[in-house]
Amino acid sequence: MQGILSQLKDKLTTEDRRNALVDLKIYTKVDRSAFEIWNWENYFKYLSLSGLSETKIFIKDFPANSDILRTFNNYNGQGEAYLNKN
Repeated sequence: MQGILSQLKDKLTTEDRRNALVDLKIYTKVDRSAFEIWNWENYFKYLSLSGLSETKIFIKDFPANSDILRTFNNYNGQGEAYLNKN
């Protein structure tokens, strides 16, 4: 899924919106003490997992109020905000 999304990103988003992500901070800790700069591979990984968020294994691997869930939510939320073509 990640590979397919990577191949389609230029067709599904605008260049201006992709460029806006270049220096975007994605907070990776619940307390916002750490961040990483936007990483397309991480975005595609988390986006591909978004349909599984109600499954038992997802809930186990991404527990409530955890740093990993914070990162997942940040990538998906920022991706939606910045990349929506409309």
